[in-house]
Amino acid sequence: MDINSATDLLKIALQEKVKVYITDGSEIIGWLIAYDEQQNLVLKNATTKYLGIEKHFQTLFIRANNLKFLSKLDLSKEM
Repeated sequence: MDINSATDLLKIALQEKVKVYITDGSEIIGWLIAYDEQQNLVLKNATTKYLGIEKHFQTLFIRANNLKFLSKLDLSKEM
C-alpha cells in the first residue's frame, strides 16, 4: 500500500498497537480503534506516561491538534 497522506498511515495502524507522542511531551501506548478525517484518535487499553507518572485508560480520545507523531509498535520486539 502506498502511503500518500496521514490518513493512509492511520489505515495501516488501525486495530494495531501504537505509540503516540503528544505536543506536551507525554507518550501514550494503546490500541488504535478509530480515527476521523481530522486525524482525531481513539485508543483502547491506553497507558499514558508523563513526568514519570503512568495512568491507564480503557478508552482514550486524542484530539489531532495535540498529536505530535504516531508509530505502529512491533509486537514481536516486545516479547
